[in-house]
Amino acid sequence: MSDIATLLKAVLAFLSSAATLVASVGAVVAFALLVTILVRYLEQSAVVISEIDVPPDLVQQGYSQTVAQSRFHDALIHYYNEAQNKIHLASLEVSSEEPDVTIPAVGLPFNFVADSVAPMLHISRQRVAGELTESHHRLWLQLRLNDSTFLVKNQGDISPRGADALFIVATQEVFEKTEPFVAAAHLYIVGHEAAARAITTKILKSGLPGNDANSIWAHVISGVMYLGDRNYKSASSDFNAAIADDPKNAVAHNELGRVYFSEDDLKDAAAEYTIAMKLDENWAAPVQGLGDVYSVQGKVALRDAEYKAAIALAHE
Repeated sequence: MSDIATLLKAVLAFLSSAATLVASVGAVVAFALLVTILVRYLEQSAVVISEIDVPPDLVQQGYSQTVAQSRFHDALIHYYNEAQNKIHLASLEVSSEEPDVTIPAVGLPFNFVADSVAPMLHISRQRVAGELTESHHRLWLQLRLNDSTFLVKNQGDISPRGADALFIVATQEVFEKTEPFVAAAHLYIVGHEAAARAITTKILKSGLPGNDANSIWAHVISGVMYLGDRNYKSASSDFNAAIADDPKNAVAHNELGRVYFSEDDLKDAAAEYTIAMKLDENWAAPVQGLGDVYSVQGKVALRDAEYKAAIALAHE
């Protein structure tokens, strides 16, 4: 369970023990006391696996509902990490468990409150559920997003290994439906640039508000693709659009620095790398980029200092 969930339980325990206080301030104030914690939890858990039903034959083999949720969670995290390792994506948590608690005074389950608060705070919160079933000697996976069926897959291996395989196959479509910028990033890093471009274009034409994570990261990923094609004008346009909507996006600043460096604009490249370094002090890429600037400028001591710092960060 995440640190936020643990903190939430601790706060709820305190409120439960302070029954007189809670009663005096009333349900509305008790609810307000938890909003900050709820926001932080919601921001960490963009995709929630609420339940995966499992047929009796798999349960007898030790593949219970809890195991299925865990294996599905692992498949989604592995997919995300593959993309995140190549493109320094925003932190995204896929949760397979939530605090099973009732908020005191309010008297409502945490899950209900979290799902109710998320839209009011303009936080994307996607709940995935489904079931594994056996039929005609095949194993079927049906998934629902916020109660609407969006995926049905099947294959002939009805063992736990077959269930794992279905979860792996499902990951692409899950992210396309929940956090499509992750799907675009993954497709790009595995060499399917046309498919990645189709997703970023769809996101940017979807009418999402500019501060939506998918819109911001669609610009970043689109810019990375343009940069790879040496289309510096289009890359710069995308990175600047991302920065306009999210000035603290370290990746957009770093990639814009790469554009300037490629155009031999060393002053602006150094400025963007420096901004990225300040925004993400634990990321090696902009440190190395600044070292590259010093290398071209012939500043050997400064170059070596940045390269050493980049190596240290990369090995942390």
